[in-house]
Amino acid sequence: MDTPRRRTVTARVVTAVALTAALAACAPPSTPGSPSAPASATPPPAPTVTLAPVQLLEQGTRNMLDAPSKRLVGKVALAIATQELEVFYVGKDAKGTRTERAMGMESVVRFVKVGDSLYILASEHYWQGHVGLESLARLSNTWVRVAANNPNHGGLVALEENPTLMKPAGAVTQVGTDTIGGMPAVVLADTAGNRYAVATGATPYLLRVNATQNTEVGQATAEFTFSEFGAVTETISAPTGKIVDLR
Repeated sequence: MDTPRRRTVTARVVTAVALTAALAACAPPSTPGSPSAPASATPPPAPTVTLAPVQLLEQGTRNMLDAPSKRLVGKVALAIATQELEVFYVGKDAKGTRTERAMGMESVVRFVKVGDSLYILASEHYWQGHVGLESLARLSNTWVRVAANNPNHGGLVALEENPTLMKPAGAVTQVGTDTIGGMPAVVLADTAGNRYAVATGATPYLLRVNATQNTEVGQATAEFTFSEFGAVTETISAPTGKIVDLR
């Protein structure tokens, strides 16, 4: 039976996972130990690198953030919950889905950011962490508009505009090479063990981040992959039909 107590615990779990996703995407944590990249049957050729590791990471991060469009695919895992995220960015706008699984339940959140508005389509499992019981029926399973800069929902869009949030923990060193989405990359690691794959082409892009972080419900592992720089074909526009406005 889905009791109020169980719904409250579940809301806390998914909120913790959502916060982890936002933090891991924007600020590599300080907890040592991160998953290693899977080994390739044939090691890729060593790419030519002309920048120091920390400079390459800074440049790759900036290029990723500044790309006119891009795709983000992410996964955050806890012992008792997982979250999968896919977001397309075109300019300052974004659209995507977030799927959360915890305690045998699944919740899918769809969202669209256009201008200064963020539109959210979610079940009560999402909204119960943000509003009181009296508002659940009104907001669940319908599009809801909030301010795009509302901090309570910032984890959906995932990427922050403040580049200082992308700084690594401690010194950065090169620890290997890889090929991601057909792009040769170097693998960098910071002092805390978080890993970053950065493409080494004419325009280096941050391609992948692997990190771990402690949360109130245990240690989370996170992987975020960036691709389709300047090549996203998704059309981003505000949803139509019934919309509840909470701005």
